[in-house]
Amino acid sequence: MFQAQTMGGRLWAGIAALAVMGTLAAVVASPADSVTRGPVGLNVQAQAAAGSAAPNNSSPADILVIVTDRVTGAPTTDLAKSNFAIINHFSHPGQSCGFSNNVVTFNNVGTGAYQLQVAPAGCTWAAGDFLLQVIVSAGSRQGQTAAKFTLLTRW
Repeated sequence: MFQAQTMGGRLWAGIAALAVMGTLAAVVASPADSVTRGPVGLNVQAQAAAGSAAPNNSSPADILVIVTDRVTGAPTTDLAKSNFAIINHFSHPGQSCGFSNNVVTFNNVGTGAYQLQVAPAGCTWAAGDFLLQVIVSAGSRQGQTAAKFTLLTRW
């Protein structure tokens, strides 16, 4: 790989080779994501459903969140309620308040699945579609996704 004509040249070639190997070892040992060199990515998937929520009540809606390692696909099982942010996007006709970060129930199933329930903070639900963003952040591990649930007028 390195060619040198003198003893001093061989010494510098050896030092350069060790420096390159040290740099590679440092990159491999880094906690950063191997693709982006930034924070470690999490795959986050979410499905939301009305659950007990209905127009004119303040019962919770259900959100199932699946979190896995972006590189290996292994389930991420060590998260707590504080690692999740739920953001209610867009104001909704007839809804006077939102449910952003009003997680009323949290359950870590232990398989990379997390059950969250959200409720409106200080008002009741209105019929329609609700768009939400789920953000998961745990130190250098991060990921996010979007979900939707629909509340239908009950007959």
